[in-house]
Amino acid sequence: MTGRRSRAGACGFTIPELVIALTIFAVGVLGSAGLLALAARTLARADARAWAAAVAAEIADSLALVPAPASGERLLPRGAVAWTVRHEGPVTRVTLRVRVSGAGLADSVSTVIVVADSVAELGARATSVDPDSPSSW
Repeated sequence: MTGRRSRAGACGFTIPELVIALTIFAVGVLGSAGLLALAARTLARADARAWAAAVAAEIADSLALVPAPASGERLLPRGAVAWTVRHEGPVTRVTLRVRVSGAGLADSVSTVIVVADSVAELGARATSVDPDSPSSW
C-alpha cells in the first residue's frame, strides 16, 4: 500500500459546484429582497390612496350638508385637501383634490362631483378629471 486514497468513493461537492450553487442562491435572495421592497412601496401607495379617498368622501359629505358651499382647503397630518365650488346656474360643480405626502411618498387623488336639481340638468355638464394630469386641475 502506498497510502494514497482513491477519489472514486469520496463524498461531497467540488469547489466549482459550491460556487455555482451559492451564486444561484444569492441571485434568488436578491430577487426576493427586491420583490419585498416593491411590495412595501405598493402597499404604502395603496394605503395613501385609500386615505385620500376617505378624506374626499368625508369632505364631499360635509359639503353636501351646506346649502351654498364655498371653496376652501384644509391641511391634514398626512397631506392637504382643497376643493373648489362653481355654481353654474342650477348645477353646482365641486372639485376635490387630496394630496398625500410623507414617508417619501407623493400622491394625489382628484374627483369631480356635480350636484343638480334633476338628472336632466346634468346633461353635458358632467365631466371627469384625470387625477394623473395636473393640467386638468
